[in-house]
Amino acid sequence: MAIRYLLCPKCKERRLFIKNSNNERLGIYVTHNYQIIPMNPEKSIEGFDTSIIYCLGCSWKGTLKDLVKY
Repeated sequence: MAIRYLLCPKCKERRLFIKNSNNERLGIYVTHNYQIIPMNPEKSIEGFDTSIIYCLGCSWKGTLKDLVKY
């Protein structure tokens, strides 16, 4: 079965990102059980702030719990 991802509540994009203290971005997906998965499997979320999630498709930002299933 394919992995299902949570979506931006505004535009329904599944591609999201998080930032670190240097304002660098890391592209992520979030699974239905709120697991954060980097788009690039060679990257790590270590050092990134996971309390605020940003959407790559629009201007939305919020928390993991704000994301929607579909």
